[in-house]
Amino acid sequence: MDSARLALEELVQHFARAWNERDSGAVSAAFTEDGDFVDGSGNIWHGQSAIAAQCVRIFAHIPEPSMLRLQIAKAKILTRSAAFVYATWSLTNSGSELPVRTGLWFFVGKRRRGTWRIACSQISGDARP
Repeated sequence: MDSARLALEELVQHFARAWNERDSGAVSAAFTEDGDFVDGSGNIWHGQSAIAAQCVRIFAHIPEPSMLRLQIAKAKILTRSAAFVYATWSLTNSGSELPVRTGLWFFVGKRRRGTWRIACSQISGDARP
């Protein structure tokens, strides 16, 4: 695995860990300052502060305990500082009668000063709140 692919895998797993810990600050810190988060309904949150605030609202509606799993299906390195990542996702809700939810999660990664961050993220598939 090349270094860019490995760094993108680490970024995606950091995002999933922060999500599972319901740490809105850590989720938003995975994004560039002007990053975009697009939910399954097409709502767009621009910038780390808006993403953090939206995560607080999202986490309030996800039953505990729940577990987000992300698996990179493909990472396409576009340039030395840009990449597109396709990841499959699943959200399980232990102790809940809710079904497992699944879909694709798209990430555009941007590397600046050797560090990859999410420039844009969009979830698709089963995106019920």
